[in-house]
Amino acid sequence: MSSLNSLVDFSVEEVSLVDRGANKKKSFPLWKGAQGKGGNMPLNKIIKDVLETASEAETAFDAWCEKQDPKLDEKAHESLRATLRLLSANKDIMPADALGEVLKMAGLAPTPAKDPDPKPDPKPAPTQKKDKDDPPMSDDIKKALATRDAAIEALTKQNELVAASLLKMEETQAQGAWIAKAEKDLSHFPGGSAEDLGASLYAIEKAAGTEAADKQFTIMKSASVALKKSGLLKPAGTPGSDEIVKAADQIMTLVEGMVEKSGYEATPQASMLKLMKSRKGHELYKDYARENPDQFGSRIPNHMS
Repeated sequence: MSSLNSLVDFSVEEVSLVDRGANKKKSFPLWKGAQGKGGNMPLNKIIKDVLETASEAETAFDAWCEKQDPKLDEKAHESLRATLRLLSANKDIMPADALGEVLKMAGLAPTPAKDPDPKPDPKPAPTQKKDKDDPPMSDDIKKALATRDAAIEALTKQNELVAASLLKMEETQAQGAWIAKAEKDLSHFPGGSAEDLGASLYAIEKAAGTEAADKQFTIMKSASVALKKSGLLKPAGTPGSDEIVKAADQIMTLVEGMVEKSGYEATPQASMLKLMKSRKGHELYKDYARENPDQFGSRIPNHMS
């Protein structure tokens, strides 16, 4: 500790309180000597005065000592109190690491032994922090929470059912639109009712997109128009339609194959005319005429014999 300087031969005229003093210490010793001859205070006297003066932190210090188990020996208790008072009085001039170094020198800060085989601590499962002051949950609260959870679950299921119902409704409307188009434009297309044709076109739309379904519908519509003009087939649902399936299906299968083979460049009408000029088409037309005498009379036309 540095020595203290004496201020002599002066008189105090005023003592004032200020917001912030120039002295770095919160307190410092003052004494007076007879007739201004105080001289330098001995170091042991300063230390004695500090040790006899209570520190501001001693309330917390005493509380800490009371919590120690086993209880501190009286000599240890007072030694720590003296250390606290000395350090408190000089803390502004102490280096930051001074106390730690002194404790090491005194043998009071042993270095913890290293684990020869350290094992990683298992990560504990995350738990919700609970305030120590939280009261226990009552049965009414538990019941209310359970009711809330059940209501949320029921609402979630209801939303799922509503979403599924809306999706089904949209699918029914989309399929209905294709059925309406089939009834209007595919009346002479063989292979099934308007409902069946509409369902097939909707299935194409779901699998390959609207553009692919529109393209297929255009082909089917052209074939229906061609068959209607040629008089080969009756509209679906008229008497005798069940009896013409065999020949009609063969004709339409060949026409669709010719259109597809051309890369959809040939129209169904042109493909139908080309088929009728071939030997195969000639035979199918004869079969169709034999199966449907009500359309041709009791005898096959001369050009078909």
